[in-house]
Amino acid sequence: MGFSETGAGSDVTAMTTRIEVSGDSVVLDGHKVWVTGAHYADLLVVFGQCEGGAAVVVVPTSAPGVQVERVADPLGCRAAGHANVRFDSVRLPLSSLLGTPGMPLPLLDTTALAYGRISVAWGCVGILRACRNTAARHAASRVQFGKPLNEHQLVADHLADLFVAEQVATQSCAHASACWDAGSPDLVVATVLAKHVSAGHAARGAATAMQVLASAGARDGHVVARAYRDAKLMEIIEGSNEICQVILAQHAVATAQ
Repeated sequence: MGFSETGAGSDVTAMTTRIEVSGDSVVLDGHKVWVTGAHYADLLVVFGQCEGGAAVVVVPTSAPGVQVERVADPLGCRAAGHANVRFDSVRLPLSSLLGTPGMPLPLLDTTALAYGRISVAWGCVGILRACRNTAARHAASRVQFGKPLNEHQLVADHLADLFVAEQVATQSCAHASACWDAGSPDLVVATVLAKHVSAGHAARGAATAMQVLASAGARDGHVVARAYRDAKLMEIIEGSNEICQVILAQHAVATAQ
């Protein structure tokens, strides 16, 4: 899903990628960055400016003029195949367009990001479950000062925080999924809320789990080390914490009685 550009992250209206209709074809020019899965993908769904609005086009990565360059050594989500993609006068059949050209960008943006946000939110629940289980097992088996770590009050506090974080994130995601299944008008704000809550808890929870495991978790490849790296990116992708807060604040004002 090609949204982000060097000069257009959260502000998708700043996109410079162009999708031009030319007879029975569309021509695509631009540059997208950090496209998840692009390193592996056969097809990309690319957003761009078109006829005073926006358009979305399905682009085969094998098409002439498409250049995919994998992002090297990312902090986290290393298996996600993030790549930067250039489009140099890529000509495609008109049927590659999704919908009609000139559609309002906020409509396209909201629809596509809702799917990404709920996926990230549930992924964060997975991070929290892995961190809670790993930290709890470690704390129950490692003995210090004559008793297991989990019997030390400050460590027990960490484990309780992890359990609470997992439960809160799970319930927030379950609510968003229920809104999705029901086609509720609350879907957008519910997914933003789930993403914001889950990502924040995942980042803090991974740090907490790392504190419990200490050096035992501080090696590359360990489940908590991976969670610690991945969770930070969850606070950035599919709408940063700050963007989520802006949306939630706007909703709070709009629904005030």
